[in-house]
Amino acid sequence: DASLRAFAAPGLKRISIGIESGSPRIRKRMKKSAAVERVKREVARFAQHPIVLYCSFFVGSPTETVEDVKDTIALVLELQELNPHFRNSPFYTYLPLPGTEMLEDAVAAGHQPPTTLEDWSHLTFDMESAIGGGTSPGALTRAQTRAFYFVLSCVDRKSRDYGLPRLAAALMELYQPIARWRLRHFRLGAMIELL
Repeated sequence: DASLRAFAAPGLKRISIGIESGSPRIRKRMKKSAAVERVKREVARFAQHPIVLYCSFFVGSPTETVEDVKDTIALVLELQELNPHFRNSPFYTYLPLPGTEMLEDAVAAGHQPPTTLEDWSHLTFDMESAIGGGTSPGALTRAQTRAFYFVLSCVDRKSRDYGLPRLAAALMELYQPIARWRLRHFRLGAMIELL
């Protein structure tokens, strides 16, 4: 806490950390050593400091299930309650890089990685260009991943951080209860708001 106060005093406004998943099983596969309960404690501790805490998550790892995704959603919603300065980045898509165990896992699951350096350069964290389309069998469809991205863009107070036009920020804030309801109940289909 003393360090955080020292960082905030000269004007530190934002810290970004990679939580990646709320599923203990997926966190273990990723070699994330902190338990989910510790993540909650640390994010809550940050609430007493005027530092916006951006946290990143991703979906689509080869063995991920819908239950794993729901664990991550539950964690995001709980962290929002624990810390008013918490922001979630929209869920990124699993994108294993060369030379990593994550790539080996993707290949073992049947995904085909790019074969040239140029092809690797075209990959991004979106669901269209990630290895395997960014989904694992039995987890999220591309449409659900797209819906996630939209809903998670509106689920917290990010609209205050980006200097958006007033109307856009107001619409995002009005949509927050719907976005939270969609996440809490895993309702990502028939989203007229994406039309």
